[in-house]
Amino acid sequence: MIGLGIWECDIDTLFWQGVARMRIYDDNGAYGFEFAVPGEQLPEIRVYDVETAEPGTLTAHATSDAIHGRETSVRFDFDGDTFTGWLKVPFMGKIRFENGRRIEKL
Repeated sequence: MIGLGIWECDIDTLFWQGVARMRIYDDNGAYGFEFAVPGEQLPEIRVYDVETAEPGTLTAHATSDAIHGRETSVRFDFDGDTFTGWLKVPFMGKIRFENGRRIEKL
């Protein structure tokens, strides 16, 4: 499995700027995800249809009550202890992940 660990990245949008954190872990052979923003309470985010699209790349779909159950797409491109990627959110468009870095290996 690729991308296992705890990761941080910078997000800079019109609506929010800050550091987001995610934990990607092995959940009995499937990918598990947890998301956090220090100092913020996030709604539940359900991730599904996780695929390794090409070497070093994870793609997935997600949904949350915060976006009224609509589907989002996400892509992570890992290169060692760094990553880039994006999250495509309905009504907001594509949010880029900047300066993605692993802060802990699992």
